[in-house]
Amino acid sequence: MELVKGDATQTIPEFVARCSDLTVAMLYLDFDIYEPTRVALEHLLPLVAKGGLVVFDSFNYEKFAGETKAARELIRLNQAEAVLLRPVHLLPSRVTTFALWRLRTLGA
Repeated sequence: MELVKGDATQTIPEFVARCSDLTVAMLYLDFDIYEPTRVALEHLLPLVAKGGLVVFDSFNYEKFAGETKAARELIRLNQAEAVLLRPVHLLPSRVTTFALWRLRTLGA
């Protein structure tokens, strides 16, 4: 495991280019906003193995609509099986909606 510090919009493409043998079994995204979510999906989604999982922490959460927008733009949702979509109460003041997809085809 490697912790990569920095702006995800810059470090994710660099990391993927550097790790040519990378395969992702579970992609967990918790950016909340559009741009880093879009960049992560563009570079990491093609690396998710068939049957792998893609998880969004704030999918369909109105205060952070960017994560949902990027997901709808970049994932062919009709080719992904929605496994779980439900609100989860983490703190009394915060409800997070998790969205979990199992990919039916390689790279969504």
